[in-house]
Amino acid sequence: MTFVFAGFPLWWVLGISNFVGHLAALILLVELVRLGRIRVPRSFGLWLLFLVWVIAGALVLTVDAPYAVSEGSAGRYLTWAYRLGWYLAATIFLLYIGNFKDRLSSERIARSLAMFFLAIVAGGWLAILAPHLEFPSLLEIVLPHGISQVEFVQFLVHPTVVQDYASSAAEYARPSAPFAYANFWGLNFACALPFFVLTWIGPRAGWRRRVIGALILLLASVPAILSWNRGLWLAVLAMIALIAIRSALRGKVWTLVTLITGTLTAVAVILASPLGGIIESRLDNPSSNSTRTRLAALTTSSVLEGSPLVGFGSTRDSASAFYSVAGGDRPSCPDCSPPAMGTQGQFWLVLFAQGMFGLLFFFGFILLWFLRGLRARSDIATAALCVLTAHLVTTTIYDSLGIGTVVLFVGIALLWREDGTRGAASPGNEEYTMGGYLRLIRRNGVGIAAACVLGAAAGAVIQLELGNPVIARASVVIPADAAVTGQRTVTSLDTLTQLARSEKVRESVEIATRMSVGAEALTVAATPNSRILNLSFTSVDVGTALAGATAAADALLDYHAELLEEERDDLVAQLDAKYAAMLGSVSTVDTSLSALGAAANSVSADVLQRTRGALLANGADIANESGRVSALKFDAGRVISPAAARVSYDALVVKSVTGALVALLLGVAVARGLDAYRRPVRRSRDLARALDVDVIDLSQGGPPGLLLLSRRLGDAGVGIVVSARDDVRTGALAADLDREVTAFRRTSGDRGPAPEPRAAVVVTGATRLGMLASSVARLRRISGRRPVVVVVARGDRGDGVVRRYRTSRHFPRGGEVRRGFVAQ
Repeated sequence: MTFVFAGFPLWWVLGISNFVGHLAALILLVELVRLGRIRVPRSFGLWLLFLVWVIAGALVLTVDAPYAVSEGSAGRYLTWAYRLGWYLAATIFLLYIGNFKDRLSSERIARSLAMFFLAIVAGGWLAILAPHLEFPSLLEIVLPHGISQVEFVQFLVHPTVVQDYASSAAEYARPSAPFAYANFWGLNFACALPFFVLTWIGPRAGWRRRVIGALILLLASVPAILSWNRGLWLAVLAMIALIAIRSALRGKVWTLVTLITGTLTAVAVILASPLGGIIESRLDNPSSNSTRTRLAALTTSSVLEGSPLVGFGSTRDSASAFYSVAGGDRPSCPDCSPPAMGTQGQFWLVLFAQGMFGLLFFFGFILLWFLRGLRARSDIATAALCVLTAHLVTTTIYDSLGIGTVVLFVGIALLWREDGTRGAASPGNEEYTMGGYLRLIRRNGVGIAAACVLGAAAGAVIQLELGNPVIARASVVIPADAAVTGQRTVTSLDTLTQLARSEKVRESVEIATRMSVGAEALTVAATPNSRILNLSFTSVDVGTALAGATAAADALLDYHAELLEEERDDLVAQLDAKYAAMLGSVSTVDTSLSALGAAANSVSADVLQRTRGALLANGADIANESGRVSALKFDAGRVISPAAARVSYDALVVKSVTGALVALLLGVAVARGLDAYRRPVRRSRDLARALDVDVIDLSQGGPPGLLLLSRRLGDAGVGIVVSARDDVRTGALAADLDREVTAFRRTSGDRGPAPEPRAAVVVTGATRLGMLASSVARLRRISGRRPVVVVVARGDRGDGVVRRYRTSRHFPRGGEVRRGFVAQ
């Protein structure tokens, strides 16, 4: 695990940096399996549910998302498996760190991440000094050429040191080495920074190391600023604020003063240097804000309309560019296609791929550990909290899936260690284990599986009742308009898209389909970098769908032809008006010539004659142009692909998967409730806290006989003793105690039970918590006072409680009753 971080530059050169987490996780998994009993952190069930959501996402990878390209490919399964691998790898790292405290110390983990930070800084400087450096990795050389040249594989195995930035934003490249993207570089820089500060500048670092560490931080600020990563700057500020608040609350005045002084000094030096101008330029040119906002809105709308609870399993390419319905990459604009929906932020990836439930599980697990970690007081816990802070404040900006997710879970694992250390100091600390979750599934697996099947069937039935939609699509090509003024005028496909969505086209479709047409029924998309519009109509009937798509295509072409005709008529009218104005000007000139009379040979007459000739020539041109335009035939377009219909089972798949997963949640909740009800009494202390009762525990020794116990109960105001179980032996014991308590109260001066007597409940090892909770609640309602619980045996002991207490008149020695023991 140490080599994963300290040796990351080597893995980058070899081309396996995007797989090293998976490989290391396999080795750690072997060690965990050998361990046998695997402890898990609190709230781990939320993370397990998220993994279930990720795995179930494979079932909806073929579903078409609204506003996305409908054609799917096998590449979706590749990217889904790649992301699942990173989630599983992060999980294994979490469990390994939490279970092997003796093998891997927290200090060693911090040093490894500090080395990781040094590698990131070195990569940033490499990008500054050699921005054009790129080379084939060893893995890229070994792979077959047909595989290594695939775009997704190139992203994984081909090392580059920079990411080219848009020319409108900056004239230089952004550092990315040893990662593929500058945003990955910025996120991992922020996450590894706290551990570098802790090990190189913290209290345990010597003065020589502190001096070197300060110089390294100064050098690191250069690529951090040149990266133009506003998310990185925000994360650093948030971490500084977190450390300052924790230092103030813990009374570390010197640390707080040093932090504030160092931060202000660094900011002053940076702003006074040329780097300050770069920061100001970046803040004044938020070029990516509009794209991110539009993509976030599109992603959210797509999920809410198509699959709100389970998502789409993976990302999808947008059906059109933001600036044009037919936009796309081309040689003159290689980055014109918008980013895929579900990218540009881990928040959006989880929302789009796993839906709102997945979003709840993912960030619920992280936020719960962030809140739990706030109670930890150690420096290593502060560094781990900084990692979680960096992820949370940049989650809508940065995609963190990859080694960044592993670092996030390393931070959670360190907080888990601190939480375990704090909990170990308290007596009776209960540990969570993977076996507990497996036993829950094993005991209730049949019921949970049946619930999933029923949920899937219910979702399918609901969709079948609604009817599977039929989608018919017709394609039309719209050529460039004919020449009207000597130049070719081109009507954009965005304008034509608005025509296709106009009221006139909608009315034509309603007439053809004999039904009301909503905005969602007729969709318009374009083939990128083309003049082809694709019109799709959705209905529950094949004939209606075909009629709607055909009518939409025909109506669009007719409407376009009508507008072109109107445009031609308007142009002819303008030319005629010009010709009439010309004739008026000629008449004016003629009038002026007549007025000159005898001076017809003067200079003024010559000017008027030339003007008249020019006007007549211009009028001839206008007349010719008017005739040409009047005879012009426009090509409004034609249908190149008649309407073809297909039945879409996407909604059926989504509802079935959603029903199964929702039923899974309900099944797990019921299983946990049943387990809680059937769980035997194991910890008296937890029993008192959970049920708000007083506990007299005889399972580990206690009063040797009924007489002393009855006196103790009588002194506590107990007037009634009952059994929590309806069995003969426990009932006999409760009856004996009730009789002795009554006798004691009478001999002590009472005449009958107290006006509001307390009740006591006899508990054996066979008593379940749910049963006991019902008894306690009933007694509380009857007596209005806090009950007393008498524990005879706990856990699996006590099912063979002594059969005849009335003859022995005392409890077993030490209060311990073995299973199967029966007194004579």
